[in-house]
Amino acid sequence: SYAKVINFQKILYPEEYKSDYVFMYMTLNDELKDLIGKSGYEKKFKIKFHDGLRFLENLKSKCFLAPNLFENLIGSGGIYSMKLHGQKNIRILFVFEKINNREIAVLLNCFEEKKTKDYVEEIAEAKARWEKIVEV
Repeated sequence: SYAKVINFQKILYPEEYKSDYVFMYMTLNDELKDLIGKSGYEKKFKIKFHDGLRFLENLKSKCFLAPNLFENLIGSGGIYSMKLHGQKNIRILFVFEKINNREIAVLLNCFEEKKTKDYVEEIAEAKARWEKIVEV
């Protein structure tokens, strides 16, 4: 499948993260800022997020080998979760895709997990966003 590059953007929040492997859905930088920005958790989040991104770049689709940080959401159609435990339990849902014979990871949405069923709504949102990106 092919992705509309216009719906991707680089990681800009909490600071620019240079990557040719990990991209974000077009509104995710702002959504992370809204979720984290005024929480007093920004410094700790930045460290955890950058660690997670580095693991994702190194392990790629084998990220499930770090189960404390990543989870393949069974029955979700290929959606994974980056689990950033801490003062806030932030989850970032993402997919892997091949574009021009090159694998990339696309971070789709984020949320604070308060209960396990929070995932149901967020998986539906991640799927909807992915459908906006992918052209069949």
